[in-house]
Amino acid sequence: MNTSGGPQLADGEVRGWLDVALLGEPPVPDAVPAVRSAIRRRRRTMAASTGLAFVAFVGLILGGLQLPRADNDRLDTVSPASVSPAPSISPSPSTAPSAKPPVTPSLPVVRPSPPVAAKPHLTVTITRTSPAGARDLTFSVRIRGRVPQLWNAQTGQPIPNGDPLLGTAVDFGDGSPPNGSDGGAVTCHRGAPLVTVDDTFPSGFWPHRYANPGNYALTFTARACGITVTRTAPVHVSAPAQLLSLALTTAPLVATVGQPVKVTLHTTGFAVDVWPYVVHYGDGARWVPASVGSHCADPPKPIDDTFTVEHTYTAPGDYTITASDGQCGPVGRATMSIHVDPAPSHGIVIRQPRFWVRDHIRG
Repeated sequence: MNTSGGPQLADGEVRGWLDVALLGEPPVPDAVPAVRSAIRRRRRTMAASTGLAFVAFVGLILGGLQLPRADNDRLDTVSPASVSPAPSISPSPSTAPSAKPPVTPSLPVVRPSPPVAAKPHLTVTITRTSPAGARDLTFSVRIRGRVPQLWNAQTGQPIPNGDPLLGTAVDFGDGSPPNGSDGGAVTCHRGAPLVTVDDTFPSGFWPHRYANPGNYALTFTARACGITVTRTAPVHVSAPAQLLSLALTTAPLVATVGQPVKVTLHTTGFAVDVWPYVVHYGDGARWVPASVGSHCADPPKPIDDTFTVEHTYTAPGDYTITASDGQCGPVGRATMSIHVDPAPSHGIVIRQPRFWVRDHIRG
């Protein structure tokens, strides 16, 4: 029923109008039914393609997908490899701090040290054994260590069991001549093995007496191949200086052959002891004590000693008597001359006047 008052359209004309409105194409004529069916099928296919394109376009906008490709009216599937991944967005440093990687504590690497070649070494120990302040010095020395083995300078062969020291030296610090020891005909050899040295010089091996009080430096030096060690020990001497004075007298002043002559020794001064006295009579004979004990370790003391010996000359002539005393430090010496006449015969013996000269030496 037509209420609008316009012309009324048949059913086929209405569908054709809708086709024109949707697809923009004129309606199919009713006079060709077969052609109209084919056109309608084609229109439906195009409508589906248009809808699919629209859906793909929306998906491209929303998800960044590529449009599918149409080939011979078929839809090909999109391969995952052909789809470009969306770029990753890193968080801004100001909004999301970056996480630091975990720190693994590292252990120190211990590497074995290379072997250190052994070096020669010596230790020298000085021990004073005499009393403090005494003028007579005694001491012991011990030397220990490892030093190169010595070689015999004559044979050119190593010395297996000999003392490996080249020598020692002792300086008493008072200007007196030094003392010490020498290793003998030995030499050093390059690359010689180290051997052990343990030497001890006992007390009294190098005795010494200081003439005056004061402070001195005892210096001991030990030498081996490739090493020299020096040690110094202080020495304080408080005892006063030791001086001896010896005087000689004879009785009689002029003797005859066969007559006993007495020789008197008078010693004064400051010393440990005056013994032993030794007297040379000038004719080849002498007087010495049978035995003398050592008193050098005793403290010094004032000396005023008189000692007399007796001798008989067997030939006439002029003789010089020489005497000495003391063995611990300073020694007193003295000389004098004596004339011996021939033995008297039956008659009167006339002696000519003579002069005697006495020589006095202070030690």
